[in-house]
Amino acid sequence: MKKKGTIKTIVLIFVIVTASITILVGCESANKEIATIYLHLEKAANKESSLSKYQNELNNLQKEENKLYTSILNLKVTSKKIDPILDKARESLQKRQKLIQKENTIIENSYNEAKKIKPIMKKIDDQTLRNKTKKVANSINKRYEIYKKIYNLSNENIKADQKLYNYLQQKNIHITNYDKQIKKFNKDNKQLKDLKEQFNLYTKQYNKEKMTLYKAGNLKWSSI
Repeated sequence: MKKKGTIKTIVLIFVIVTASITILVGCESANKEIATIYLHLEKAANKESSLSKYQNELNNLQKEENKLYTSILNLKVTSKKIDPILDKARESLQKRQKLIQKENTIIENSYNEAKKIKPIMKKIDDQTLRNKTKKVANSINKRYEIYKKIYNLSNENIKADQKLYNYLQQKNIHITNYDKQIKKFNKDNKQLKDLKEQFNLYTKQYNKEKMTLYKAGNLKWSSI
């Protein structure tokens, strides 16, 4: 059977929350609530510092799996050479799943720290500062909601990939069923790409809004 479907690999790069390479300098005019919020948000940002490392590892794994899949396409279904390639692909899947779990832990820890600003926000008397803080909090929540969609879909994709590899190992493959799985794979990857773009948009918005908040709260900092 000739396999005519192709997998379109999507490389997902997250824009991480930037941490100010700074120290907070005491200032009588600084709003104390914003100063406390600063500490929580920068601590949350620091928790994401290793996120780019796992992203690079994930992208390398996806590229490796794409090469393995291309090798599979160039072989006949009945070829004995397919089995060891499929084994490598499954091994790569397991590594990818572990990295996704590590990413999830990082985002969860960061979000748990960032959401500590909610009770502090209620103590802000200045309405302008409170509104700016609400914008920051909204970006944090939207970003987290989008990430959870990415996380859930990524886990579904891993299960689908495993199913596809198992299907390729069968002796009798129907081209219609095969193409159906490939189309689903590509559709899910397109959805992941769209979600990633939304995630990055909210991250950039969050980075911009938190710096605006710091300035509005009269926080001063100097480079370490």
